[in-house]
Amino acid sequence: MGTITDKAMQANATTEEQWLTESFGRGAGALLGRITPAGSRVFYFRYAGTKGQVRLPIGPFHPKGDGRARFTVGQARAQAMTWVALRRDHHVADLREFLAQAQVDSQQAAETERKRAAEEQRQVEAAALAATELQPRIRADGKRVGRKDGGQYVAEQFTRHVFPLIGNMVLEDVRKADLFQVLDAQTTAGKARTANVLLSDLKQMLDFALERELIVVNPLATVKKAKVGGKDVERERVLSEDEVRHLVDALPRSHLNQRSIGAVWVTLATGVRVGELMGAVWSDFAIGQFERLRGLREALTDSTDGTLSPWVFPATNNARPVCIKSFGKQLADRQRAPEQRLLNRSKATTALMLPGGKWTAHDLRRTAGTLMARLGFSTDTINECLNHITADRMARVYIHDRREADQARAFDALGAWLSDIANGNAPASNVRMLRAG
Repeated sequence: MGTITDKAMQANATTEEQWLTESFGRGAGALLGRITPAGSRVFYFRYAGTKGQVRLPIGPFHPKGDGRARFTVGQARAQAMTWVALRRDHHVADLREFLAQAQVDSQQAAETERKRAAEEQRQVEAAALAATELQPRIRADGKRVGRKDGGQYVAEQFTRHVFPLIGNMVLEDVRKADLFQVLDAQTTAGKARTANVLLSDLKQMLDFALERELIVVNPLATVKKAKVGGKDVERERVLSEDEVRHLVDALPRSHLNQRSIGAVWVTLATGVRVGELMGAVWSDFAIGQFERLRGLREALTDSTDGTLSPWVFPATNNARPVCIKSFGKQLADRQRAPEQRLLNRSKATTALMLPGGKWTAHDLRRTAGTLMARLGFSTDTINECLNHITADRMARVYIHDRREADQARAFDALGAWLSDIANGNAPASNVRMLRAG
């Protein structure tokens, strides 16, 4: 045994295998060079394992090796010496098993780092999206853009439905199939509306990323709602006068908390959108209009000086508004057959059932508009009360008056009508005494 050289590794092949050996000392192992009859030249590291001699492949010989896929004698010797030191310093008995585990550990570490980088990228992108696209603001042309809740609802939906499935993926690696996995999970669960909302929000996020060259194409650009949750069906449910009267007795027995009961009447009285109502703060409303709700205000959970929560409808911890889905779920839980009761949800499953069928928070808004029409107010005034954007482009351009006096009269008349109902008085007609303009 002696030192292996490049010249020796380039010796002519023979009819027998040729083995060259370079020992590193007793118990340390040896570098082996193999020349096959077919002319292949390969390096090995030989050592004494727990079950006898082990030949661990290093790689093929090449006079101009790169030290990765092919090796010169010097490169093969350096690799073998690295393994000698590894066995000595770490007391490794089975080098093959040790290296396999090291590879697994390296892959796991790389995956952990990839997930960390993906999470960091997600947070940066989410913050940028919320700051530039979702924050409510008024553009130079006077048009309101963004989301009234600053993107809170989008964040909650992504946390619940998107991130558990593809949250660990780097954005540029996300493909249409990955996104359909998210959307299909909702349609399979019978939540077509949620699937369509997620489609719209995902499209907005991906368009945002496309504009900033974080991706080269939006995978959902050509996907329509008809291929996901189906075409949105426009609801027409309106509560009748008898149903509104029924709510007067049903709500106190429904085991809804007092804030939710207040939300039902406020929605009926104002036609406000449920998302706007759930995100309302006290500075946005006339306190006198909400005295009952004001009496339910509580101090912030983490407050040391008794500071009251700013939210009209706070979440459990008082530090943020209640999720807009929560109100809808409370209403839905009280409009189902007893055998359909969900686990750990209200036992009063039939408390809010009405003759006209299931109703939602948005149906209250539609009912408010319908009642105003029955009370004799114009469509223009009702649209202003409901904060609708008129479809008439010319009117949007040339008529900027909000008809505030007409709105006030409409809300007064609606309030008077609801007061009659709440007090047990059946309105004789749609004629109301209105205050002077």
